[in-house]
Amino acid sequence: MSLILAETFRFENPEYTVGENCGVLRVNIIRSGLAGEGTTLRISTSDTGATFPQDFSPSDAIVTFRGEQEVESVTFDIVGDSAVEGSETFSLTLSKLSGSGTIEQPGNVAVVTIQDQIGTFSFESDQMDTTESIGTLRIPISRSIDSCATATTIRE
Repeated sequence: MSLILAETFRFENPEYTVGENCGVLRVNIIRSGLAGEGTTLRISTSDTGATFPQDFSPSDAIVTFRGEQEVESVTFDIVGDSAVEGSETFSLTLSKLSGSGTIEQPGNVAVVTIQDQIGTFSFESDQMDTTESIGTLRIPISRSIDSCATATTIRE
């Protein structure tokens, strides 16, 4: 007796974390089981702290699986800014527009966290001299942004 697995679709990971200065986030949709005809899926976003288009774009995406294709990717642009605002999130929801297969649950929702890139502040000079009567002393401070790093939470 052989077991035939039905075709299903899901996000590769339930959570994604990306630095605000990274520019892009790539999200994979996984097809499992016996492939049917072509299937078209929609990835919808929901603002849950991060907002479209100020923090990310696009607001929706369409992907089509053809033949034996097992993975399809969607890229979201992450918009950086200079505001110190903490981490922000938005949700992705997977739904079927046409074709065969079903959407796995759980697996149909993923949460994206955009981490604010505050960086490191430092004095431009380690020593300054002044007199009491100067009035105003200007102290130059530099800000450097940490390098881009994207992390994902692996689906268990």
